[in-house]
Amino acid sequence: MKPLLKNLIIALSITVLLSGAYIMFGRSSSDIDSSLGGAAMNPELLVRSQEIFENTNRIDNYRMDTGILSDRRFTSLANTRVDLNAFDVGSGRTNPFAPVQ
Repeated sequence: MKPLLKNLIIALSITVLLSGAYIMFGRSSSDIDSSLGGAAMNPELLVRSQEIFENTNRIDNYRMDTGILSDRRFTSLANTRVDLNAFDVGSGRTNPFAPVQ
């Protein structure tokens, strides 16, 4: 077996073993409880989650009438933009925080 492949297999084995050891022994019981559904344990968090879910459903039910976008009055609107670069306006002071002389 080539040394590079051998080293890669050893490194992968060590990584898998350390990951398994961390999952088995390194995590505290509170970490495990929170990842397994700690939201059910906290009533304030459960109420807030339900409120967010209801608001999301309410927003999903909003419908917008897009018929106005094809209306003659909307399509005939004129561009009323003003090009401010066309005006010759002085730039003012180079340093606005400098004392006035």
